[in-house]
Amino acid sequence: MTFSERKSRMKKQSFSCIKPTGILMPPQVQELAAEVLELSAQDRAKILELLLNSFEPQPDPQKAWMNLALQRREQIRTGEVAMVNGADAMLRIKARIA
Repeated sequence: MTFSERKSRMKKQSFSCIKPTGILMPPQVQELAAEVLELSAQDRAKILELLLNSFEPQPDPQKAWMNLALQRREQIRTGEVAMVNGADAMLRIKARIA
């Protein structure tokens, strides 16, 4: 079911409650929440990041830095680049400018 179809169904149905939190939400949202909660922690974190970003638009420079940080994190995770400790990094920088 697409998001638009879920949204349309939500408008037509009454609200119910997920236990034990007491959060009121339509059945379709409950179903979606249940599906999301079955995902891995990593996938839930990605969805959380998308949701949080949807609440408050980021200024362009902040968005650019965030995208760069996310890109570098992914490069580290995939092994495309390796992390270097601070002391080694400073030695490399000093050697380049010397």
